Amino acid sequence: MCSPRFRKPAGNLIAISARSQGQFPHTILLRCAPHRGKENTISTQTVPTQTARDFRAELSKLRAALLALPPTLADVPWRAGGWTRKQIVGHLLDSAANNRQRFVRATIDGQYAGPGYAQDAWVAAHGYAEAEWETLLRWWQAEHEILMAAVDRIPQERLVASCVVGDDAPVTLRFLIEDYVSHQKGHFKQLQAA
Repeated sequence: MCSPRFRKPAGNLIAISARSQGQFPHTILLRCAPHRGKENTISTQTVPTQTARDFRAELSKLRAALLALPPTLADVPWRAGGWTRKQIVGHLLDSAANNRQRFVRATIDGQYAGPGYAQDAWVAAHGYAEAEWETLLRWWQAEHEILMAAVDRIPQERLVASCVVGDDAPVTLRFLIEDYVSHQKGHFKQLQAA
């Protein structure tokens, strides 16, 4: 078991020390470039925008629907050859992680341009099919609490930030947020399929 300790020596070095149980301590020195240039700052939104309120309301409905799903469906594919419910929830976690990057970067930088992601590969890499259903539900709730908090803080003027995902045409940050909810709803139809 490692317990890291951080200390800042003189200059622009950061030392990270860890002592493994029964072993010698290890120290890694990292050289950090001093921050130069204009810092990206945003005004903090004190009252959530209508977009944020709608986002929170829709995700709250989806949370209730997710928790109402019978656990007996967790390992059942939503259709022949399709993902299991576990894998769908895992995909929704991956989508949340990727979109959080997009939302936050567009908020801070006033724009976003970044990659899409290989959805099947992400689901396989995380091993969601083998995960416990209750664990996936907790992760979904935690990830979406973080996402809602981030969206709550997006200033109105940043909702028009230009966002480019992969080779797609530019859209606004508002569109990405609204499309995220639509994407979740589409997969919830799969989760609830008979």
